[in-house]
Amino acid sequence: MVLQGKGLHTGVESTLRLYPVDELGIWVEKEGKRYNLQDLEVDGSARGTALLFPDGKSLKTVEHLLAALSGLGVWQVAFSVEGPEVPAMDGSCFPLAKELSGNVEEISLEKDLCVDVAFPIWVHDENRKAFVAAFPGEGFQTSVVVNYGTERGITQAFEYVHSEGAFLEEVAKARTFVLEEEIEFVISRGLGLGGSKDNTVVVPLRGPMEGLRYPDELARHKTLDLIGDLSLLGSPVRGIVVSYKGGHALNVELARRLKRLLVRDNVC
Repeated sequence: MVLQGKGLHTGVESTLRLYPVDELGIWVEKEGKRYNLQDLEVDGSARGTALLFPDGKSLKTVEHLLAALSGLGVWQVAFSVEGPEVPAMDGSCFPLAKELSGNVEEISLEKDLCVDVAFPIWVHDENRKAFVAAFPGEGFQTSVVVNYGTERGITQAFEYVHSEGAFLEEVAKARTFVLEEEIEFVISRGLGLGGSKDNTVVVPLRGPMEGLRYPDELARHKTLDLIGDLSLLGSPVRGIVVSYKGGHALNVELARRLKRLLVRDNVC
């Protein structure tokens, strides 16, 4: 499977390829070498999630690709990207997820390869009054809240109970977004160079958002990001994840703590 397009932040044309593999897990091919996703270092600090390779190079904005794989239960696959960043598509993961659902057989993991949340774990950002927490629970569920304060009057909440159908219909189509007043700053940092009205929802300081796919599209996209970032564990998560004003940095830190504190259990 091949998908081409510009990266959201670099604006550089890239080509994504996905391959079937015999080994269980999500594998990343880079310059003739193959790495297991869960063994790579990760950075969630630059408005996206980047994979860091042993040679110092990186692959940016992997979260939408990983969300599509995780959301469709594909845990036995390899991918490569020619370019510095995964193609942005339409700002969501639906174009890939739609093609993936019709071309790649869903892989069901053995029960002993699921990550079971056995006790509450949380990470937080005191300055932003934000947190992401994981709790024991059946299956995989999320509750996500975005809150942009009284000036904007935008607070959205979205609850998700995982299934392939729910992922495709409720989450996969939600697009990335940016606050109107942040655009200049984002570009000044060399980011958002591939952003456009075709792949990014602009949240105005005042007035309604236009052209939304869902009334709560911001919260749904945060859910998409959360699903993608948690798939860095390389296995499905069994538990309930709650996010309040969360983002990639907190998502990635939660994944690190889950990886460090938990083992893959046999209860999924």
